[in-house]
Amino acid sequence: MFSACRDNIDDVTITEETPIPPTLEGYIPKVLNVTASVKGFVVNENNKPVIAAAVSLNGQSTTTDDYGHFFFRDMTMNSKGTLVKIEKVGYFEGSRRFFPLQDGESYIKIELLPKSFDYTFSTQNGGTIITTEGTSIAFNPNSIKNANGTPYTGEVQVATKWLDPSNERTFEQMPGNLQGVNTSNEEVALVSYGMMAVELRGSGGEPLNIADGATATLTMPVTAAQQAEAPATIPLWSYNEQFGVWAQEGTATLQNGKYVGEVSHFSFWNCDISIPYVQLEFQLVDENQNSLPNYAVRIKRNNGTVGYGYTDEDGKDSGLVPANESFTFEVISPLCNIVIYSQNIGPFSEDTNLGSIEVSGTAVNTLTVIGQIVNCETEPVENGLVIIKYNEQNIYYYTNDGNFEVTFNACGANSEVEITGVDLVNSLRSEATTINTNEQVSVGQIIACLELTNYIKVTVDGVSQVYPMDSTTSNYTDSQIFVLSNHNYTNTTNLMGMSFAGFYIGTLSGMVFSVSNLTNNWWIEGGYDDGI
Repeated sequence: MFSACRDNIDDVTITEETPIPPTLEGYIPKVLNVTASVKGFVVNENNKPVIAAAVSLNGQSTTTDDYGHFFFRDMTMNSKGTLVKIEKVGYFEGSRRFFPLQDGESYIKIELLPKSFDYTFSTQNGGTIITTEGTSIAFNPNSIKNANGTPYTGEVQVATKWLDPSNERTFEQMPGNLQGVNTSNEEVALVSYGMMAVELRGSGGEPLNIADGATATLTMPVTAAQQAEAPATIPLWSYNEQFGVWAQEGTATLQNGKYVGEVSHFSFWNCDISIPYVQLEFQLVDENQNSLPNYAVRIKRNNGTVGYGYTDEDGKDSGLVPANESFTFEVISPLCNIVIYSQNIGPFSEDTNLGSIEVSGTAVNTLTVIGQIVNCETEPVENGLVIIKYNEQNIYYYTNDGNFEVTFNACGANSEVEITGVDLVNSLRSEATTINTNEQVSVGQIIACLELTNYIKVTVDGVSQVYPMDSTTSNYTDSQIFVLSNHNYTNTTNLMGMSFAGFYIGTLSGMVFSVSNLTNNWWIEGGYDDGI
């Protein structure tokens, strides 16, 4: 139940808050403000970075960079629960509710779920959608409305995704965290027996939902591991996008190994039992009392259910755990995905700070890579990125002066490490350098001087800049979107995006633009009248 990089855009945009849904009228969240930072990593189902995703937190916004990262620095956040939202075309909205610490830098990872409208039914006749995941949704005739509340007639397209509570990746895929507000407006911790996202749209792509006074029937499977203890009746919880919590709303019954319940609107829905919780805080250190940042921490209850979180840059984390229960506290190597520390702790009847937890032994072996990224004239780059490939995963480290010293957990002796330097100002890269080491190594100067062969070149008032295609584009069914940034972390006036239908190569002429200035961040939609 725990919810525990570098920015490329520091500008902010004020956004309007959505109204409080009726299910949470009277709910007043607990607030204890701190000044803190958060860095995050957004990936898809293949664990690949999601580029140019919109990220918002407390009315401020940014986008993920070319490597899926985002950063909010020194902001006022709620240590009792702060929400980050992620939006990207083609995916269900993602979010994470985490618990920042004063002057801390939290780390979160969010996996976006692809949103494919693979199912259809007619509003006049209704219908039942049956998925390959074992879920189903039954719609009554004439039970769908438009966004303005008027009845919708025609074909309805359905996108849905079921999340398995026994899969640890669910904790990176699910919205918010496992924190709910019951019908008495009390905050509770949740134990999930399955959750499900559903979104409807019309034949023209317009958003739809269940009509007022109507319902749909959801059916979700119960995993084999939870069948024995699954209650006959279980509360249903809908995800509240404003607060990032689950609101208790209705019940589901266990029928033939599946939970079945009626819902009156669509968002994420969750079958959960509620339990009291306390907030646990701790710091991970090695035998030399050095902090262990970005380490995964897993909480395992006696019934097999788990919670997940990550330590921040100081090795600290804070999150919710079941009250009055003993459980297993595990630390997992961030790169090797092996348990390197395990201890039974609890029970706790009140919020508790465990202090420093020493993770020692030969299993915690670290590698350190030291070097400097320079340009073609061997001058240090002003905005650079070093990408370290290790154990089929990437480690990203940003630098403002070219120098880097990266320490990470090793999986064994004599490990192979591949290092690439990137000049983010001039969009140049180095050759990949491969080394074998088991301790500390200095690679000297990494020269980022290679021209890109796959790029977009933008010329404004005679000044040109090159952007690598592989790090700036996102392909959709019939269009291509480019997000172009100068990667200057203190000045975002040169951030620009463009989109156009079709795929084009060569010099484009006859472009017809519509432009918008989003506080100096320009978005351009282009069309072509010459057929190129």
